[in-house]
Amino acid sequence: MNNFIGPEIEALVAELKATILHPRTLRILGKPKTARYYTNEVMTVHTTTGFYISPERMQRICDISDKAWVICIANVTVMHRFRRRGAFTHYLALVEELADQVGGRVRVELVGNKHLAAFLRRRGYVVEPNDYPELNPPTFWQPLKVADHA
Repeated sequence: MNNFIGPEIEALVAELKATILHPRTLRILGKPKTARYYTNEVMTVHTTTGFYISPERMQRICDISDKAWVICIANVTVMHRFRRRGAFTHYLALVEELADQVGGRVRVELVGNKHLAAFLRRRGYVVEPNDYPELNPPTFWQPLKVADHA
């Protein structure tokens, strides 16, 4: 990763952390989640945060509680000249660390990129049950202990 990418990614995660820790974000269970785009010269990320109420089969397969605090990466665009240079890897590592700090988990939604799907599987991410795999790309959940899979 070049020297420019690291600080840019860290700035995105710092902005995400400020949003998560803002008093308005710490809502009562069942209230709307926060949803926001974070962008800079390296990448644009659409992230939602909040409590995720999960069905029983997802709790069992993804090893999550019925009411999990989640940082959900809904959409990522890495600018072309920064692709394949570790930008998303660095971002994900920082988001995983942040999720751990707030007692949450990371969820990466609808992964249509086969390289990203393979990367998440190598990190130990678990595929969420999908009733329509021919229509929807897989969604991944962070394992309980990311450090064990790194």
